[in-house]
Amino acid sequence: MVKKMKKMKKAFAAVFAAALVVLSVTGVFADSVFYADGYYYTFINNDKVALTGWDYPSTVLKVPDSLNGRAVAAVAAHSFYEDAQLTGIDFSEAAHLETIGKYAFAKCPSLSEPLTIPESVTTLGDSAFERSGVTDVTINCSADYIPTQCFNRCESLTSVTINGAAEEIGVYAFANCPSLEYVSIPESVSSIDEYAFYNSPNVTLKVYFNSYAHQFAKDNGLTYDFLDDYIKGDADFNGVVNVNDVTAIQRHVAEFELLNELQVKAADVTGDGGLAVADATYLQRYLAEYADAVL
Repeated sequence: MVKKMKKMKKAFAAVFAAALVVLSVTGVFADSVFYADGYYYTFINNDKVALTGWDYPSTVLKVPDSLNGRAVAAVAAHSFYEDAQLTGIDFSEAAHLETIGKYAFAKCPSLSEPLTIPESVTTLGDSAFERSGVTDVTINCSADYIPTQCFNRCESLTSVTINGAAEEIGVYAFANCPSLEYVSIPESVSSIDEYAFYNSPNVTLKVYFNSYAHQFAKDNGLTYDFLDDYIKGDADFNGVVNVNDVTAIQRHVAEFELLNELQVKAADVTGDGGLAVADATYLQRYLAEYADAVL
């Protein structure tokens, strides 16, 4: 009986020691940086890795689809922080990319080539591109949140088109961008922090009529324009331009029946930013086929 107990204790000790070795190796494995095909990476799990750096064969980072048979699922936080050599990022082959981490491309002053964030990305980290040299950004990602300071202090940023499923734009997301001309915002957005565009004085929000972003722009005194399709001169929005549109303009000017903002934009055939008798007259000349009246 005593010998049996000793054997059981020895067996237990061996199993316990082996478990410790496995745990120890796993811990080291998780924290280690590996190298393949010119890229540095760490393991997320057995199937996914996070990109942490590269060997700079060019100044344009081409994010790979996989490394050593494991999907590149993330660009790690701070991985290219303060990288002065980086001029562009090519995500075209990064089919499995899910995350761009915090400060991943922050303070990259030469990062000036057009940037497209792919649909596969579900998470953008805070300050991911803060103080970088980005100029033209298209956000196709499926992330529902454009996070805090994501493009804050990007002084060369001129245009942003959000095509994805964004629902919220966070504090200072596009703040302190003096060259920013427009941000195109989808109807999916239902929350915008009041400081999202702080100190970006030249920005125009491109919005859909009656969307949350439209009301946000009005409430905060921001310049906005509509993304909705319309036919120039079609004041009553029935799909054709005819004498009924002249009547609609006249009734609006006389305040008998006011047109909504989008209708006013369509009816502003003189292009002066408002509606007046001149617009009705111009539209009449167009319908009468005067050569100088062109829509």
